Amino acid sequence: MAWAIWHVILFALMGRSGGGIIWQSLVIVLLRVIIVWSVVNTTDSVFIAALLHAMSNLVWGALPVFRLPPPTGPYSIGSVVCHWTDKIVPRFSAAISPPGARG
Repeated sequence: MAWAIWHVILFALMGRSGGGIIWQSLVIVLLRVIIVWSVVNTTDSVFIAALLHAMSNLVWGALPVFRLPPPTGPYSIGSVVCHWTDKIVPRFSAAISPPGARG
């Protein structure tokens, strides 16, 4: 937990949001569990811990975090659900279900 608290302070100083800090703290704790498990189940090598920590730093630095600007313009953003029906083709109901159909 001390490892996560240390990083929480750094994330707060970087101006991260509360939700982002919580998610990153969960990832940090999970990474810590993986590093400890790897060290215990190998030859108790500090090199393994340093390698995994360096790899996690490289991933955080190499993958971009996209921050899209808020939408502007005359068109609204959202989705529309359309339920298209065909009035010519008859629909089956419980009263006239085909043979073998449940209903």
